[in-house]
Amino acid sequence: MSDYEDESSGAGSSAAQMAKWLGLASPRELLDRTTKFVLNAAHGKSRSLIPTSDEGPHRAEHFGETGVVDWEEEEEEGEETEEEREEADEGTERRQRAESALAVLESEILQGRWNEYALASDSGSDDGGAARRMRVDLRRRQQQPGRRRRQAQQAQQAQPWRVGAGRRIAFTRLPARVVVRILSYLPVEALLAVTGSCRVLRRVVHRQEPSSSSAEASLGVGSAAYTALGLALWRALLRRMGWRIWQAREHGQEQAQRVEAPRSHARLMQALCGVAGAAELASAVAATPDLVFKAAFDELHGDYAAFRRDAWPQVVRGAGSAWAVAERLDQLQWLGHALPTADAPLVNRRIDMAAARLERAYEGAFRRAFVRGDARRMRTCARVLGHLGEGRACIGVMQTAALAACSAGLFEHARAAKDASAFGVFLGRLHAAVAAHARAVSHALPPPWLPAAALTQFVRSLFAADGVARAAVQTVCAGLLAQGSDAAYLQGVGSVVAQLLRATAQWGGLRPVGVAPADARRCVYAAFDGVIDEYVGRERRVVERANAELLERWAERAGGGGGPGESARLVDFEQRQRQIDEYRARVLRAMDEAQAQAQAQGAARRTVVGELVRGAPVSIGTCLNMVLANREAVGRLAVFADAPADMRLGRLAAEAIESVFCILLHSIGSHVRPAFARIVAELKDIEQAAMASMDAQASAQQPGLAPQPPGGDAALRERFAAASLRFLELIHLADLAVQLVELHYTRALVGGGFVSAADFLSTCNQEKRGLERAIDDAVAVGMDSVIDVIVQQTEHILQTTQQAADYFPPTSVSLKLTPTLACTHAVHFLAESTLALRQLTAQRSLRLVCLGEIGERMFHVLVRNIGRFRVSEPGGFQLIADLNLYYDWAQANVDADTLRFFAALKDLANCFILPPRDLRGFLREQYSRRTFDGVMRSEEVYDVVACRADYRAIRGQVEGHCDFM
Repeated sequence: MSDYEDESSGAGSSAAQMAKWLGLASPRELLDRTTKFVLNAAHGKSRSLIPTSDEGPHRAEHFGETGVVDWEEEEEEGEETEEEREEADEGTERRQRAESALAVLESEILQGRWNEYALASDSGSDDGGAARRMRVDLRRRQQQPGRRRRQAQQAQQAQPWRVGAGRRIAFTRLPARVVVRILSYLPVEALLAVTGSCRVLRRVVHRQEPSSSSAEASLGVGSAAYTALGLALWRALLRRMGWRIWQAREHGQEQAQRVEAPRSHARLMQALCGVAGAAELASAVAATPDLVFKAAFDELHGDYAAFRRDAWPQVVRGAGSAWAVAERLDQLQWLGHALPTADAPLVNRRIDMAAARLERAYEGAFRRAFVRGDARRMRTCARVLGHLGEGRACIGVMQTAALAACSAGLFEHARAAKDASAFGVFLGRLHAAVAAHARAVSHALPPPWLPAAALTQFVRSLFAADGVARAAVQTVCAGLLAQGSDAAYLQGVGSVVAQLLRATAQWGGLRPVGVAPADARRCVYAAFDGVIDEYVGRERRVVERANAELLERWAERAGGGGGPGESARLVDFEQRQRQIDEYRARVLRAMDEAQAQAQAQGAARRTVVGELVRGAPVSIGTCLNMVLANREAVGRLAVFADAPADMRLGRLAAEAIESVFCILLHSIGSHVRPAFARIVAELKDIEQAAMASMDAQASAQQPGLAPQPPGGDAALRERFAAASLRFLELIHLADLAVQLVELHYTRALVGGGFVSAADFLSTCNQEKRGLERAIDDAVAVGMDSVIDVIVQQTEHILQTTQQAADYFPPTSVSLKLTPTLACTHAVHFLAESTLALRQLTAQRSLRLVCLGEIGERMFHVLVRNIGRFRVSEPGGFQLIADLNLYYDWAQANVDADTLRFFAALKDLANCFILPPRDLRGFLREQYSRRTFDGVMRSEEVYDVVACRADYRAIRGQVEGHCDFM
């Protein structure tokens, strides 16, 4: 009897009833009403895909393809006939007859009848009057004219139900995943009836064709197509029978479908269709899950129907041997999970009772054979029990005896395992017990899978909550914790885990049967589930304390910061760059050697690499030791993070790995960022002092007096050179520290699979980018101060030493085609100030950017310097000589884009030596060559040309005649 019969009489169509239906709190009740609504809206134009009796044309070796398709009889529309008008006049009487027929139709459907076709083989009782009324009602509908019949069909199949304020519902319009979720609770017969009548499940165009796969050919696979919802429903039915179907993923992308079936069903599919192996099974389920389900159902539903009649002895007589009976019972139990009929719970209880009865009988026989030591009889009984409950009965008998034999001695050694050494003794006894049980199960149980399953279950019992192995783990962890040393605790727990994992590898190699390494490792990790919270907390504290101690020792040794360092005048910059390169190679080599030493000895040692210079603002040795300590912590946590993905222990360990790496980033940042802050503040002070010095010299400069020495305060220049040298060295040190972090990140975190470099939401990646960005910002601010000081000092030299007579010499002075004194001093200062920048900047891109910025600012300084003077024709030759020297400096230091500025200015200087009549053509030619594009605006070109000494006289010849003006 269906679970839905109690509500059959209340399937009205009023809005109040529908509102009450939707307001139900129980999902089961909502499903009941939803199913009735769908069945009432159906027209009976589909056929079930399930054979329903042991006799008749529907019982065949394999299913025939009946298909569920949409169809309507096409008739031409025309004017209403007299018969139609008569039918329209019938009114209330006709509607009452239709409602009565629908009520009978629903009642019959819920009893297992559908479209004059029995969905379930019932006990034989049949209400002939109800069936006749249903057939008469269906014939009456089919006799309606085409247009009227289609209107009636559309009204009943797709009519929306109004509930409340205009809300419209339609079952067939629900999302596919919702439909599958609702229908997954229905018995098979009701599910197929609902999906067929609602046109949810379609199979279009099926023809029998030869197939390349023998398995698919035996299933009858041809040219077929299902809707996505149809495929999902068939796979849902397979899952209900215990099949596991999932999509294998790689890097977030679905790669292939995987299938695992219960052992009895896998053997059944191989016997029926020749489907052998997971690959062939997955291929068949991916292509035609309906045929796979129907093949299993076709084979099993007859025996299932026998249990409905409580005739299970027929199944026993038909199966033959006891192990075949056991296998068939297991197959029927899995089929029962799919609810093949409305009364499936009752049938399933009968099958379970038969299986339990057979299991008890053979369990007793196995126990007696075990006591006698009769291995042959044990194997015979175990073959039967292996098909009942996965062989738990015989496995339990042998496991109980084995635990009773070894528990006393093992528990004694477990209580004594208070340190890693004593735990090693216990582990030796544990390995002996596992090896002995492996020999026993391989002798008593038939292969291929039952001995391995028995040994795996034995290991699980040892590591269970009350198992001896877990008790030993808890004892040794408590003993290590009582010592009060975090380092000893972490090393001891790590040693215990390593011993257990090595033991699991040995158990996998036992002969003649071993434990699957994945199962053994899961047991080991489960034993540490209660320890992992304390372990990861202490790991974080140890890393934080170790970093704090390293930084504190460095601060005491350095006296709180870097010293003044050596004089920049005494530094050979090329030699210093070679020292930096050698130091970098030594640090990286020391990191690799420390890693090799840690792998050989189990722990990293403190590494001393010395310092690059005395009083360096950043200690690379300190950074290296912090990285090595962090790598050691990550290595310990990685052992736990290697646990299966679904275990809490692995997730906590992976989170702890990210946490300790973030601790390293914070510690490195707290060491490097203050050093940059100090040196940048010093550069800012020098910049302000230089500006104050220039203002003081400008105010003290009196007309007619000799100019001040070029370059300003010598002490200030020496201070600036020393600060610039320390700043450039700090950039190298910070870059090396970041490189150490990057190597550790790439090898330990990315290489270990704990972090993805492309995951921008990862906390590790965000903190790492934050440290790099902070260092880059500090470098940019400091470099900007260096550039400002260099350019300001150069401009100050030009302002204080460039004379008006340089570019407007008296007629009595002979022309000298050599650079002026101011130009020579300025270029010399530029070369001297940028020497450290050119030779101590290892990153070529940074060097080009900084020198390019100096060059572009110097261009504007030169333009402003020219604008201060009137330039005569002889002075023009002098100016060209100066610009040639500036161009030579730029050519040796800046990139091609910046060099264009100096080239354009040098070309423009020819305007001072040309006769007025040629000036317009010269400028037009320069514009046609696009000399000033991206370099100077037209107004700036005009300002330079206006510096000609005779410009007032020739102004009319220039203005209004040049395109740019």
